[in-house]
Amino acid sequence: MQEITERPLNSPLRSSFPELQFRMQEYVSVLAACGVTFRGIQRGPREAFILFHDPGTSSTLAVRESEFSHAAVLHRLNESRSEFTG
Repeated sequence: MQEITERPLNSPLRSSFPELQFRMQEYVSVLAACGVTFRGIQRGPREAFILFHDPGTSSTLAVRESEFSHAAVLHRLNESRSEFTG
């Protein structure tokens, strides 16, 4: 079984991919502005998802990378929180 490890944003492996590092910094920044924490990127066969933690519900949520924006994150948060309290 392959071991998966988390690497900090400034690790040599990540810095060798400047475009990915730039996008990840953008994700972290947008998510922080929404009051949530970046958790990672989950790649699928057709689509990647940006994962983030909502401290209000202790949930890990996702937004499609192709749809990622401040508005999309807030929309997903509102959906999740209304389901959580509903």
